Amino acid sequence: MSPCGPRAFALGAACTVAACAVAACQSFVPFARARTLGRGHWEVVAAPSVSGAVSSDSILVHPQFDVGVRVGVHDRLDIGARAFTYGGSLTSRIALVRAPSDERGIDVSLAPALTYSIPNKLALEVPLLLGVNLHGGHAFVFSMGLTNQLFFPRGGQPWRLQPILFVTASVGFAWRIAPVVSLVPVIGVACVVARDPDVGTFTGNGVGVQAGVGVVIGAR
Repeated sequence: MSPCGPRAFALGAACTVAACAVAACQSFVPFARARTLGRGHWEVVAAPSVSGAVSSDSILVHPQFDVGVRVGVHDRLDIGARAFTYGGSLTSRIALVRAPSDERGIDVSLAPALTYSIPNKLALEVPLLLGVNLHGGHAFVFSMGLTNQLFFPRGGQPWRLQPILFVTASVGFAWRIAPVVSLVPVIGVACVVARDPDVGTFTGNGVGVQAGVGVVIGAR
């Protein structure tokens, strides 16, 4: 049988998924605007993407899928939840600067989140989002943040937390195609800046990458 046959393809796909699960391939790009929703408003998002790591001698990518919901509890505060292929998170959005309209001005917000990735990773994410609003309700969205991920010991391993600190950055565009529907293509990178030497990461010796398109539906 050819090495490129269906069995080899299935084995390769399974190995890729297993490797990503062990290395905690966390979804880290925001498929959303920087702007808070406003009290009583809501939105849902579904976002297929690819994520993984790129280094000088290898490329490892795999499919990722995000679904989430966000609710405005105050004009300057949203809370929400998100699930992705290898975990989930509790999310928030705190407006530091809120433009008078979603068709002009800029929005600046913090989006702290608490994220769990299988099988044993807990992370605190603190990205800063900048949105440049355009006529028609479109917006450029830029983000930069820190993610502190903790590995918990498993099995007979001695108990100790093993922290990893990432810097993340992304750029996206929210394209409003209907009054309450937007497409949000995003591309982002994640780089390790500090870690326990005994712990591996999904970035390996390279840079973490994620790219995808979110479909965002919500009350304007």
